[in-house]
Amino acid sequence: MQMQWKHENDGQTRPLLDGLWSATESRENLTRQYLAKGFGKLEGTNKTCFNMLLEQLDVRFRRTGASDEEALDFIYQYMNLLVYPITGYPVNESVGRADSRCKIIMDILDRLSKGVSTFVDVGCSAGSITRSLRAELHLPIHRAHGVDVLPVNKVNREITFHQVTGDNFTALPFESESVTLVTMLMSLHHIQYVATYIDEVQRILEPGGIFIVKEHDVDSDDSTRANALDALHGLYSVSWARIGHQEDPQFPDWFFAHYRTKETWSRLIEESGVMKRLATPHTTSLYTMSPNNLMFAYWAVYVKL
Repeated sequence: MQMQWKHENDGQTRPLLDGLWSATESRENLTRQYLAKGFGKLEGTNKTCFNMLLEQLDVRFRRTGASDEEALDFIYQYMNLLVYPITGYPVNESVGRADSRCKIIMDILDRLSKGVSTFVDVGCSAGSITRSLRAELHLPIHRAHGVDVLPVNKVNREITFHQVTGDNFTALPFESESVTLVTMLMSLHHIQYVATYIDEVQRILEPGGIFIVKEHDVDSDDSTRANALDALHGLYSVSWARIGHQEDPQFPDWFFAHYRTKETWSRLIEESGVMKRLATPHTTSLYTMSPNNLMFAYWAVYVKL
């Protein structure tokens, strides 16, 4: 039986994978590129293990295809029984990710000559990026806020955390015009009430406040890319983990994604006339992306007028 996922704003569900595991190119992208993120360069024993995984996926799924559950569970078992005992467990990617994203954010703020007294990271997950940014900005804990649906016991204690519910969201727990910086890094596409969240970001930002976004650039009608990104979310949550340490085994029960193009995201953010996208010295890197990267991600910066 295939897992089902919420994928559109109307809450309808659909099968996740549509021939991805039977198509060589997408299968290799979903395994080779993102296994490499966990283990580093593909060389020596690691490369052998990766190639073995690709061969096994090819043998099992090339002709018949695979259900979501079969594909994700097979990779999970394969990694734990055959790969991890040889290569060791993958490094904690969140550390490197936090450092790299903080570096970009700090560079943006430096180029804008923007000081930050209070910031909010909406969709902070466990808070690793929020914590790193707080350290870079030299802010006390009570001025570094993270917002997410995760329970508080799963979030870093070196930030001020606010749990929100995924359903029937109405407001962010901050006073109007009380925040210097808001970040939403790869979180907008997971939000059902996206217009309400954008309105709330505009409300809590002070005039001249900065809104930094990192997001996917995918047409909602591009089912191939949407499927690939759904599968990638599943790999992170279910497959790339040692036994007993999956990020979220119940991932299919809650997962929601609605992808949009960067033009659509900007229209939603700017349509009220309160926010304006900035043309910073980063224009080349911020508003372009590599078409070979499954993440299809870009950065954008907005200021509250």
